[in-house]
Amino acid sequence: MNAKTTSLLLVSSLLFACSSSSSTTTSEGKDASTRTKDSGSGAEDSGVVSCNTLSARGALVTLTDSTATAPTAKGGTIVDGTYALSSYAFYGSMPMGADAGMGGLAVTASISGSTWQIAGTDGQDAGPPTATQKFTATGDTFMLKTTCGEAESMSGTYTATPTEVVLLVNSEGMVAAETFTKQ
Repeated sequence: MNAKTTSLLLVSSLLFACSSSSSTTTSEGKDASTRTKDSGSGAEDSGVVSCNTLSARGALVTLTDSTATAPTAKGGTIVDGTYALSSYAFYGSMPMGADAGMGGLAVTASISGSTWQIAGTDGQDAGPPTATQKFTATGDTFMLKTTCGEAESMSGTYTATPTEVVLLVNSEGMVAAETFTKQ
């Protein structure tokens, strides 16, 4: 796994593997997000841990930077199925070390109830990093807790429709918006 993949896969939540934590309060007064490095069970400090047999599907999605207002979370019911990353945008200042022109990411999430199986690649890895995470939600706020792999546990807000999931994570003065489309 190269440094670009390590620093950019979110649920990708394989994003920001270099541990950072922040807390931002939404206009409704709730804590919007935090990130913490969590190796999970079975993770090793060296090498790639295989947590599932999922492979990253779809085209590489280019990281974009936007000066527009970030989308507003609306919550919703996430429909079980396989989703692919279809958009990845930063609203506000890009995090240190991120580069909108650095290439793309392909991330696939297989969602079944509260279990999310994740696989991601930047197109250069020998094998995609994988993770298993537990998703919990209250209103429009979510928590993804890593149970296997080196992905970060994370929290934020989200919007779900029958065909799409948008995760919004506040960190370091920006909002990362990951859109996953049902396949």
